[in-house]
Amino acid sequence: MKNKMTLDEAIEHAEEVSSQCSIEDQLCSQNHIQLARWLRELKKYREIYGDIYGDISDIAPTSR
Repeated sequence: MKNKMTLDEAIEHAEEVSSQCSIEDQLCSQNHIQLARWLRELKKYREIYGDIYGDISDIAPTSR
């Protein structure tokens, strides 16, 4: 089973994918830049207010 991705890893991953999108696929790059921004915003909220939801692995689906 794969380890859970941390918020910092998710931000880094979104930024990496954004930089790897082809020149022709600007939407891919823009979407991943936006995702990284949202994740950084979430990180700031958690720094201020804490993780109000805690670990949701017990309610999140394990597979699709």
